[in-house]
Amino acid sequence: MEFSDTGNRAIINLVSNIPFAIGYMILPIYAYHIRNWSNLQLAFSISTLVLISYFWLLPNSPRWLAVKGRETEALEILNNVAKINRKPKPDQLELTVILKSCKDEEISNANQSNISTLGSICQTFKNIGNGYMNLVRNRELRKRSFLLWFVFISVTLVYYGLSFDTSFITRDPFILVFFGGLVELPGYLIMVPMATKWGRTNTVASSFFITGVVCLIVVVTPQDYESLRVFFAMVGKLFISGSFAVIYLLAAELYPTSERATGVGCASLMGRFGSIASPYLVDMTRTMHSHLPSIIFSTTGIIAGFVTLFIPETKDTELMDSIRNLK
Repeated sequence: MEFSDTGNRAIINLVSNIPFAIGYMILPIYAYHIRNWSNLQLAFSISTLVLISYFWLLPNSPRWLAVKGRETEALEILNNVAKINRKPKPDQLELTVILKSCKDEEISNANQSNISTLGSICQTFKNIGNGYMNLVRNRELRKRSFLLWFVFISVTLVYYGLSFDTSFITRDPFILVFFGGLVELPGYLIMVPMATKWGRTNTVASSFFITGVVCLIVVVTPQDYESLRVFFAMVGKLFISGSFAVIYLLAAELYPTSERATGVGCASLMGRFGSIASPYLVDMTRTMHSHLPSIIFSTTGIIAGFVTLFIPETKDTELMDSIRNLK
């Protein structure tokens, strides 16, 4: 995202989620042919070994390198980007001044927050702790973090909850998982024009509202209309999947470069509480009433939609480099 310009951030980030849906669909193919769970886990692990090559294939973010005072490396990467895109080589002096200004701001903020860069192990852990504390020290950053944490918990709860609560579609787990991934593909594609034209918060909020409404429709639709129930369940899965993708884009744009990795990572961590709770919620509430899980997911989606409206809009805004840029 930090390589893209303002106008293309949405399409680059959302389209990059398509491989996730493809992997989702590949999973039941693996499972169908490898029935032993330990061999299946081994097959998954071996397949991911190719990701080790990313240490050498993927460059660091020039913005992050500049914030950390590594201007030479950032300059080299930017020159390489210009070469690959067949663009004129940027003015080196001008770029150097811009990159150094990013570092100066970060050093100033580090001094204000008493963040040291000493190389000791204890100091490293202290710096990591300070990184998390920065998310709640600043008033505006604290507000953004709390809102994002609630939204992340909600989206994972509903996303995984719908995945577990759609077993009425088919009793074949392989087909169920495959179609669960397949329906995410249009979900990501639909979000591109929505997030680009309407903005991130409006897109996420409307996706939550639509998911909540269709969950209620599933509840009130008679069992005899099975095809209709399946259709609305898939619509809910489509929009909550798209919302999941846009939330990551929104979170990355809300945090300055100096805190972006920590902020998004912490929000994702909070979201795991929702994913952990979802299967237990489905199993325990279904014994009370068959429609209770859908009612809970509907209510959660609608509440999360209203909460999202309080998050600042990031469409057409420049990425911030430090906490000082926050209003």
